Amino acid sequence: MAHKAVFFDRDGVLNIDKAYLYKIDELKWIEGALEAITYLTQSGYLVFVVTNQSGIARGYYTVAEMEKLHQYMSDTVFNSGGKIEKFYYCLAELLSMLLTASAANRNRDLFYRLWQNMISIRINLF
Repeated sequence: MAHKAVFFDRDGVLNIDKAYLYKIDELKWIEGALEAITYLTQSGYLVFVVTNQSGIARGYYTVAEMEKLHQYMSDTVFNSGGKIEKFYYCLAELLSMLLTASAANRNRDLFYRLWQNMISIRINLF
């Protein structure tokens, strides 16, 4: 059975873009975002959120801190009548740092294949 799905970027689309957002008390929803997710959920769409999180690679916050924010966002959406199926995040900055490190340069092809497989796995989820 085919599913209808929508993918939202997080920062600047669902919430006001604040550099390196991970604290719940700093989250400010964009006007209409919760209503849009609720409408789409109730219209039969699966809602996903995708986001770059270079702040993790830079050491500003942890994956666990980001996941806590994402859980809060999911709970808020749920309480509004909508549902976020899953958050997907990218640590592109981390990959870039690994590829430019001298030890990683010897294994550039390996890192590239791993990265491609990660993308393939996520694409093949549906």
